[in-house]
Amino acid sequence: GLLGGDSPSMYLMKRIDARILQPNTDFNDPGAFYNFELGATVRYNLYDGGVRRLGEYAAEAGVHAERSRLEAVQNTLAAGVVTTFLSAKAAEELLVADEASVRTVESQVAETKANYEMGRTLKSDLLSLEVRLATAKERRIRTDVARRVALAGLKRLLAVPQTTEIVLGDASLDAAGLPQDEDQAMVEAFRHRAEVKAIRYRVRQAKIEVERAKRTGYPTVDLQARWYGDDEGLRLSSNWWVLVALSWDLYDGGRRDAQLMYARAVLDRMKEEDRKALLDVALDVETSMLGLEEAKARQTVADQAVGAADESLVLVEKQY
Repeated sequence: GLLGGDSPSMYLMKRIDARILQPNTDFNDPGAFYNFELGATVRYNLYDGGVRRLGEYAAEAGVHAERSRLEAVQNTLAAGVVTTFLSAKAAEELLVADEASVRTVESQVAETKANYEMGRTLKSDLLSLEVRLATAKERRIRTDVARRVALAGLKRLLAVPQTTEIVLGDASLDAAGLPQDEDQAMVEAFRHRAEVKAIRYRVRQAKIEVERAKRTGYPTVDLQARWYGDDEGLRLSSNWWVLVALSWDLYDGGRRDAQLMYARAVLDRMKEEDRKALLDVALDVETSMLGLEEAKARQTVADQAVGAADESLVLVEKQY
């Protein structure tokens, strides 16, 4: 550093450090001086009441919380992909059924129209079939639109251009590993859901910050060392000193109390968010279990309907 001035005390100090104080110097008025100093200072904290260590623990908890939040986002993305894929697959299969329904009604309309022209049926029957045909075509259009919307959503979730063609393959889900009842599902969700883990780490971090705020008023012990030179030869070994300093803030204008108050407020908020996360997860589990029960019942009814339809088809084919 470059220093200049007209201060007797600093003049004498810098000249003595440089070992160039001239004899017969007037201590009351030594004159102006300029000094070039080059050196290095090292400072190391020996004791701070554990504030630094608590800061490391808080940062570690924050890292775990962010990783859990990332896992939660990934889980949400995966669930969205699965749901959208199944919606697109269902619409694709429904579209096949709607196409068959339209062809069947078109055949019935053509047959009824021929019978009407020959006077074998009423016009009301023909009009009724034409309404059924319009309804079938409308249902086919709705199903096709739902399929396209689902595919567009799937492309967005997969981060691929909308011009990309997606061919849906066959997929199956093994539900053998699902919990058997709601209580077991609740326990598994509270244990493994990333949202719950994230907020728990946030609560832990907030508790550490409260303890850290309490210790900011503790005394600190620091080790300081300086090695410097004040002469033209820049001999850094010419001056050095080592100092162990004890510091204690007797008054900070209420800063520590304000930090402690803020840390406690954050902890209270994190506890409420933890409670909210548990309630949200519990609601998700209950809703999912009810949906699963409903889906199983609908599947049973659908299997019976398919069996009855197969038998009816066999009888109609024999009659035909």
